[in-house]
Amino acid sequence: AALKAGGYEFRQEGELTELRRPELSYLFFVRDNRSPNDRPEHFAHPNGAKALGAVWIAPEDDEALVRLLVQLGGTQRRQQVWAPDPVEATIVSLPGGEIFILPKRHQLLAGRPVIGASFRVPDLSAVRRTLAKAKIEPWRGTGTTNRVVVAPNIALGLWLEFRTGP
Repeated sequence: AALKAGGYEFRQEGELTELRRPELSYLFFVRDNRSPNDRPEHFAHPNGAKALGAVWIAPEDDEALVRLLVQLGGTQRRQQVWAPDPVEATIVSLPGGEIFILPKRHQLLAGRPVIGASFRVPDLSAVRRTLAKAKIEPWRGTGTTNRVVVAPNIALGLWLEFRTGP
């Protein structure tokens, strides 16, 4: 309903909704995949991750993305974020998490706007153990007191951040 009200053309196939605007074609929406018969062990990750807290996006057209997310019920603000280094970003908060909208120059590969994801964890020790067991060295950049970051060259082309707290 919000997409229709905003004049966004989209295609829906089953639970998948894809946008038709070229500047937003990298986005898609799916229904939450949890089922009433899911058990806690289905969501028990060795790294301790409990939820996806944020997605980092460096789009070609940041204004188009902000307009869409606000149309879908998000609220926007500007602030400095760690992605992975400090950067001034537009943050759009939605009920399920946040979108960090970074300048286009942060794209890791030209034309690929999604650059990272932040996962909430209760503590970082499980993350560190899981990475050590897999012989993965965390990123050694700044601001890693309450987070563990895995670089894109190790994480299939995306920054992965595991963070305690909000």
